[in-house]
Amino acid sequence: MEDSFQPQRPFRSFECIAIRVHREFLQAQTKWCRPPHNTDIIAIHMDRAKATQQLERIVAAAEAGDFPVQVTALYVFGSFARGALKPGDLDLVVVYEPPPAESPIHRTGKCMQRDRDGLYHRRLSEDELTTMMREVMCQPGEAIDTVFVTSFDEIRLSSRWEKIADSKFVLVWSRKSRDWRANLAAIKPNEAAGRWNRSRFTGASLFRCDITTMDQVGDALRQNVLAVTCISAQAITLNFNAEDQQWLDGLIEIKCMGPQSLKLLPYGMWWMRQQESMQRVKPVPVGRAAALASPDGKYIAYFGQPLLRRVFDLADKDNPRTRVCLIPRFRRNTENELFVFERGPLFSEAKLETIIRQHLLGHPKTAT
Repeated sequence: MEDSFQPQRPFRSFECIAIRVHREFLQAQTKWCRPPHNTDIIAIHMDRAKATQQLERIVAAAEAGDFPVQVTALYVFGSFARGALKPGDLDLVVVYEPPPAESPIHRTGKCMQRDRDGLYHRRLSEDELTTMMREVMCQPGEAIDTVFVTSFDEIRLSSRWEKIADSKFVLVWSRKSRDWRANLAAIKPNEAAGRWNRSRFTGASLFRCDITTMDQVGDALRQNVLAVTCISAQAITLNFNAEDQQWLDGLIEIKCMGPQSLKLLPYGMWWMRQQESMQRVKPVPVGRAAALASPDGKYIAYFGQPLLRRVFDLADKDNPRTRVCLIPRFRRNTENELFVFERGPLFSEAKLETIIRQHLLGHPKTAT
C-alpha cells in the first residue's frame, strides 16, 4: 500500500513563518517604546503644569526637526483640551508628512518598494515609523496617548479613528501658527472638566461608543442629570416560574438575537421582572436589535455590546424611557454587571441637551 502522505510546500511555510516572526518583532518593539496603557494610576499624579512641560518639549522637538519626518501640526484633545486642572494624561494628535521614497530614513526599513527607474528602496512600515517618533516624544513612565496621521481630515473620514472623531481638538502648534503658548492660553481652566474614570464602563470595550459619548454620559452622571445602578450578575439568582421559563425558551428557540446576546437574555428577563409594571407582562424582542422591551417601551434592556448613547433615550420626547438596562458580554475571571440608567434627581431635558452640546463644540479647522 502506497503512502498517501503529501509533502507541504516548504517555501510557502517558510515565508509564513518569516512574516509572523517579523510581525511579532515589530509588535514587541512598538510595545516597548509606547507609554503604559493603564494611565489611571499615573493620572493621580499628573497635573496641567506637567502636561504643559511635556508639550513644550514636543513642540521644541518639532521646531528643531528632531522627528524622523516633517511634523506639520500638533493638536490636543481629551480632558486637557477641555481645561481640566488634572487631566490624567496628555492626548495628542501629530500630523506629519510621509517621507519620500528616496529619503535616507528608508535605509533601515524592512519592506522593499520599486520605483519608476527599476531601483529598489527600503520602505519603513507604519509601526516602525511611529515607534521612531514616539522615541523622540516620550520619556520613560510618561503617559502620552498619541495619534499619528498624515492629514487632520483622516480623523474625520477614517473608521480607524472613529472613537475620537467627535472629540474636541485644539490646535497647539503648526507651521503657520507657531505661538503655542498663546494657543494654550486660549484654553480656559475648568475645574469641572476633570478626567472621568471610564475604566468601570470601558475597561474591556463593554459598550460601543466614542470618547465624546463617554464624556457626555460621565458629565450627566456627575451633575445628577442621569443616575446609574450597577447590579452584580454573580448576585442574581435566575429562578423563573413555568410560564416565564416557557416564554424565555421560546425566544431562545426562534433566535431573536445573536448567540452571544442569547446567553444574556435570562438576565434581561430577570431585570424586567424586577420592575413594578412588569410583574405580569411579558417583554418582547425589539426588531433586529439585540434588545428586550416592555410592550409600552418604558423599560428596555440591550445585550452584547450595546450603544452607550442608548441612555439618551431617557429624554426622548416621542417615546421616553423610564429605565434603560445595558448588559454587556460577560467576561471571565472578573465581576460582570448590569448597568441600569434612569433620570437623576436634577434631570431636565434642557440640562442634558446642554451637556451634549458642550462636548460637540470647538472642532478646529484642518491645519495646512
